[in-house]
Amino acid sequence: HTWWEGTPSPNYFSVGMNDGRGWCQCEKCTALDIPGHTFRGRPVKSERYFTFVKAVAAALKKTHPSKYVSCIAYSAVEPVPRNVALPDNVFAVITQDVGAWHDPAYRAEDEELARAWAKAAGAFGVYNYTSEMWLLPRVYPHLMAESLRFYDSLDAVAITNESWPTWWYAGPMMYLRAKLMWDPQQDPDKVLDDYYAGFFGPARTPMRDLYDRFETCMVKERKGKWFYGISSVPDQIALWTPGDLTYCQTQMAEAKKLAIGKPYADRVDFVARGFALTEAVLREYWQGERVLTISRNPTVDTKDVMAALNTFSECTSRRKRI
Repeated sequence: HTWWEGTPSPNYFSVGMNDGRGWCQCEKCTALDIPGHTFRGRPVKSERYFTFVKAVAAALKKTHPSKYVSCIAYSAVEPVPRNVALPDNVFAVITQDVGAWHDPAYRAEDEELARAWAKAAGAFGVYNYTSEMWLLPRVYPHLMAESLRFYDSLDAVAITNESWPTWWYAGPMMYLRAKLMWDPQQDPDKVLDDYYAGFFGPARTPMRDLYDRFETCMVKERKGKWFYGISSVPDQIALWTPGDLTYCQTQMAEAKKLAIGKPYADRVDFVARGFALTEAVLREYWQGERVLTISRNPTVDTKDVMAALNTFSECTSRRKRI
């Protein structure tokens, strides 16, 4: 309560949970949990956590009726509590991985959760993840645009986003997000074309085609999964084919030919240096698979096995240099 005496302008104070695991095991806390209640494979602790949030919000209401208690609906406390009615001065920020919205079932579940929070909290916002620390491109601008229109329809008041130092592939999405937060009804393709034209100049077309293929790889049909690929580079690689890599290399080469002079040549080179790691990772992994296939064939000559191993070693060295 005394915090606002020195900082009166903010309209909320966070009591958000930490980013780790480990919950109190005392009888009073565990008694609040709903036995067997899980969400996406995680035990749910929403009842105990939002009992705490409610208590703080109720006390705040008495001293600062116009202020909010904010929190993040994340991990074990992602679902709306079933047995705790939240005061209208609770501002909940829900965490959603829009990159998994390529799966209609996963998307429907996320949208249902967002609608529930829009009703349960006095105000709600959304926490999204653009890159999730991926080494390979994680690009899904059209899903992101659709999500922002959806959140706007529910009167979301805030968007928080993790971008990480992955600007070489996340740049167009971050530009699009910034523009759509002013007006989510804009045509995302027009906004993206504005980025490609302004950032890459004469190389706009091959660079647009490059990012379009990144998006095609990202939204390939598969089961939606929270944080898919965050701790598994092979999961990221599974979205790519040699044909995808060849296509992207062709677009990069064309862009380099067209981007003459500063600043466009430097910008294309910036993306090319980022993409070099994607290419190196893919080639190393695919060559590793080739080594395994050859070495398991008893009829293959030893020289062929050694040649494949040497190529694999070269791929590894190149990836490490990059």
